[in-house]
Amino acid sequence: MKTNAFYNLWLLSIFQRKHLPMFQALVDYSIAIEVGFHQKNGNPLTLKQLFLLDLAPTSTVQRRLKRLIDLGIIDKDTNPIDRRMIELKITPGADRLLRKYAQWIEQAEAPGKISVNEQMPTIPPITDGNVKIMFKLVSMRPDAHVCGTCVYWEGARAFQSGMFRFVEDSDGTCRMLTEKGVSFLNTLTPSTRQEDCDQWQSADQVNSDQIG
Repeated sequence: MKTNAFYNLWLLSIFQRKHLPMFQALVDYSIAIEVGFHQKNGNPLTLKQLFLLDLAPTSTVQRRLKRLIDLGIIDKDTNPIDRRMIELKITPGADRLLRKYAQWIEQAEAPGKISVNEQMPTIPPITDGNVKIMFKLVSMRPDAHVCGTCVYWEGARAFQSGMFRFVEDSDGTCRMLTEKGVSFLNTLTPSTRQEDCDQWQSADQVNSDQIG
């Protein structure tokens, strides 16, 4: 990153914690990136090839890979030519999340002046620099029937002056879906999605300094 590097890394860290909580360890992230990289280059990794990358001890890679498969991040498929070979692929939902993360990195490295419509209360004032980070914050009344105002939605939001504020279309986890045993990726819902949901309840009791 060019200037103000730790601020950029801090922003990316916020994104990781809010949108990529499935990566609990560095090896989780490394496995997903290696699988996605080889898949997009037309050479999906096999289990043996993944182990040969020496990302961690084989037993650790096996255990972490199983967890990522159970979470719906990575999928296993048979090679169409040699059906004895098992190939690893990133699932569509995980691909969407990782593409969004890559876009944040590109924005953090893009030259130009920082442009922010508004600041979330948790983000300190941004000084001049050569980094362009784009946020589009929206404010909504507590009675607006969108995911971001629901008590069951867990994502980056703030409650201030009687209004909810969050980044437009930022992903959060629906706790109601989680409690029903829905897979992690399928519990992610955008903050501004308008849901005709019988379970929707306003989260207007959130403290003004609380982040969901």
